Amino acid sequence: MLRGVLSTLSLLVVIVAVGCPITLPGPTYFLVADPSNPDLGSYVLPLTDESDIAHAREVIADPDNTDGHIIVAKIAKGGTSHAYVNGVYANRDLLNEGALWSWHVSEFLEFADVVIEIYDGWPQYVEDNLDEWLTTTGNTIGFWSFRVTREVGLDEMS
Repeated sequence: MLRGVLSTLSLLVVIVAVGCPITLPGPTYFLVADPSNPDLGSYVLPLTDESDIAHAREVIADPDNTDGHIIVAKIAKGGTSHAYVNGVYANRDLLNEGALWSWHVSEFLEFADVVIEIYDGWPQYVEDNLDEWLTTTGNTIGFWSFRVTREVGLDEMS
């Protein structure tokens, strides 16, 4: 056992020493929007848990037969979060000219069928009332008519 650990560590030291980049797995990003009203805007949702990623993909593939459309998440100030891979996560409204929001998802909580009314809103409303939203909701969003609509590539957020 110890020999295997030492071999792995030795290999990592060699890889780093010769300059080979080590890429750690990062989040999978999704666009969240109200499909019937794109003018309400959209936001980017980073997911890291495989079961959450699988559920998001199920919602995209078959929204009419999938439960748990409402994304419940904690948000924080700042349109970008350097907690993600190389700081590339930028929360943008990809449906309306890619405007950068001044907030981002800081923690995904769950997919839900219903949430309390105070979490309901839309991205532009949060943007326009960010301090009040954070105080009133405890930094939480859960927009009733919004759902995951597609995956987002890193190139779309930079």
